[in-house]
Amino acid sequence: MIYGVAISKPHQGAMLRAQQAKFNARFIALPRELRELVYNFVHDTPCDITITRQEVGVPLPRSQKRVVPKRTFNFERNWLEETILYELAQAYCQRTAFIVLDVRDLEKALELDVFGIGSPAFDFVRHIQVDIRTHCFDSEGNGNRTPDSTLENTARMLGFLHRMQGLEDLQLTIRIRTYKARIYASVIGLRTMDAIWSVVQGFQLRACNVTVYHLSVPWIHSPGFALEDVTSNFECSYPEWTVTKKSFITYSQQIHRKPQASS
Repeated sequence: MIYGVAISKPHQGAMLRAQQAKFNARFIALPRELRELVYNFVHDTPCDITITRQEVGVPLPRSQKRVVPKRTFNFERNWLEETILYELAQAYCQRTAFIVLDVRDLEKALELDVFGIGSPAFDFVRHIQVDIRTHCFDSEGNGNRTPDSTLENTARMLGFLHRMQGLEDLQLTIRIRTYKARIYASVIGLRTMDAIWSVVQGFQLRACNVTVYHLSVPWIHSPGFALEDVTSNFECSYPEWTVTKKSFITYSQQIHRKPQASS
């Protein structure tokens, strides 16, 4: 109940609708700073928004049931005007991360109306975490077999974020997932870094707070996930990065080369 108006139990009576209109007008008249305090109270314990492949319509095996999560705010949307709903969504996204489990779904994920208010998530999110699943690029996990077009598409999908307004206020976390313990031991990880290098530099030039991690995906009997911060590789010049990349790829190929059988 706010200002004596129970907005969580809508009624059809004209009197209640008039009360709600009066509440909306009074609430909007408050300073934005005070409204923000109310929004934080509404979202007392906000949860990150995770977008699954199912949610963006990726085909699933017949045996797997499609489950789209239901997300609701702690208020009745039917009785709040558009300005308040928009500010509520903004306040929620300032305190949470928008997590996309596969970069291939990034554009579709940002087009989802996750708040059910008629506006895409693209308008609200301020912290995005997106995974580049290089371990899914080919079945054998061999980085040399992944075509350049796959990596170019990855860079293009990530570059979609350059269309966002206020990119300088965006916190972007990119996670490159491979089966290797360290990025310098993964050919596909290094090739992926090279493919997205200019895109990441573009974010940095626009003052976007971007962090790039290498995420070691565990095998069945291996330890858990391990994060490695590789952001510094995107802060040097491209010629410097090219030299570093070549030395790492040479090292990676050497440690994975099968020893010659002795005659």
